[in-house]
Amino acid sequence: TTGGGSSDSDAGGSYEDGSVTIEVYTAADGFIEQTFDSIPERIVVGNMTVLETLLYFGLGDRIVAVYYLEDELWDNEYVQSEYQRLEARLGSEYITDGTFDQAFLVDLEPDLIMGYSSSFQESRFGTPSFWNSIGCNVWSTYCLNSSSSLSHNSSWDQMDLMRMDYENIGKVFDIESQTSEYMNQFESLVTNIRDNQVSGDVTVLIAEYHSSNNEHFSQTYGDNSFSGWLLSLTGATNYDPEAGGIDLAQVVDATELDGFVLITYGSSSTTSSFESEVIGNSLYSGVKPFAENNYISWGLNGNYGGVSALEILQSLYDYVRSL
Repeated sequence: TTGGGSSDSDAGGSYEDGSVTIEVYTAADGFIEQTFDSIPERIVVGNMTVLETLLYFGLGDRIVAVYYLEDELWDNEYVQSEYQRLEARLGSEYITDGTFDQAFLVDLEPDLIMGYSSSFQESRFGTPSFWNSIGCNVWSTYCLNSSSSLSHNSSWDQMDLMRMDYENIGKVFDIESQTSEYMNQFESLVTNIRDNQVSGDVTVLIAEYHSSNNEHFSQTYGDNSFSGWLLSLTGATNYDPEAGGIDLAQVVDATELDGFVLITYGSSSTTSSFESEVIGNSLYSGVKPFAENNYISWGLNGNYGGVSALEILQSLYDYVRSL
């Protein structure tokens, strides 16, 4: 899929009844409702997954600033070209890999800030009630907050979180036909993979690698993470289903490991440092994916149910089948 499409709404559409209300998650207040009276026109984006998703659906013209640009953008051709347009229009002053201060954001007069739930608290950019009081909604998606979302309603699973996120994006931006089409493609891929899972025991570790960290391998991704869920669809076994930290000795002794997924993150967790320090290192000679240089990788922005999920799931399935 190439993405694309216009952000112009059809007559009526989602706003026929006057407004659209969705549930969002915030650090300050947990789950709260936000009501939109019209399609947001001035969006501040503080998360790569959100950025890619808005660009994919042709909503880049509505973005007025980007913070936490801390990873490589998904290499989808349409998303890349839309980002170049955005960059040319905004200039470097309004795009940062760090953060902006609150006053800077207030001056932009946004009507929506979309990002991590941690953005929405007193110690960061201000509480939801502060932003709401000046006519700006806040939004952190269900998939950006998987564990909190799954605890919030015990009947939900990761697929539900994705469905609800795309339904909400469809309603708020009045692009329901586009978001439905995307989810139909994703769900049909999930069904196909579930129906054709790998046979036999295939064990895969999903983790970040940090060369600056003495233990090197740090965060692992368990069954409750989005990436862990994608792995479970293929029929493979997650080496660390509970997730958390993993020490060097555990990795060196992981002789039963068939595959490895590297989650990269900004400049601290990169494929280049992993390649130079792990691949071919005799320390890991008993660990098959490292000894054979047979691993795959995606950025942290692929871990939150964004539009790259379709491509990631397909490549993960192909990889697992090859093991």
